[in-house]
Amino acid sequence: MNTPFNLTRRFGFAFLLCAGMLSSSAMAGDQTNAAAAIAVARGKIAAGDKVGANSRAPELQEQARAALIEAQQLLDNHHKKEAQAAAVHAGELADQALVSSDNRREQAEQTRRLDAQDATISAQQSAASANMRANSAEAMGNAANIRADAATQEAVSANARTDALRAMPSPQTASMTTTVEQDETAMPPAPLRHRAVRKPARKAAPIHHGKTVTVVTTSQH
Repeated sequence: MNTPFNLTRRFGFAFLLCAGMLSSSAMAGDQTNAAAAIAVARGKIAAGDKVGANSRAPELQEQARAALIEAQQLLDNHHKKEAQAAAVHAGELADQALVSSDNRREQAEQTRRLDAQDATISAQQSAASANMRANSAEAMGNAANIRADAATQEAVSANARTDALRAMPSPQTASMTTTVEQDETAMPPAPLRHRAVRKPARKAAPIHHGKTVTVVTTSQH
């Protein structure tokens, strides 16, 4: 018989049953959410390890790993909400580690490219300097060869002149005699002083004309 008391007992039992079911459902939801957050954080940390975050962002990666361990321990101790919060924090740290790792990787790549460019420019400058030195040495060698050729040609010319002088015949000596005739007029003898004795006059002696011959001999070469 459905009395008011019985109805109240039935409604109370139904309420308790629904509340228990809701509580169990909520507890199951917290467990699921915490477990899902832990799985997401673990995947992010693993992805960071694959791309080198553990070497380029080791602090953040280790912090994310420590937060993940804490979340798993909380979940094991049935602190589901705290475990979920720790797992979310671990995922955030893993994301930061990935970003920092990518930035450092790009910086390292840019530095490597700049170093490669500097090395290429330095190599080109060294090659240009070496070419300039080689060209200068070649020019100096050509100038030395020209001077050597000129000296050789001068020596050949000097030898040719010497040979030509030696081949010339020796000059012959010629004698030429020149005769110069000079007339000489005999001076009359000095007058004699006569004494007072008178003698018959004599005819004056004739004046003789002579010749002086001068011989000049000239030698010609």
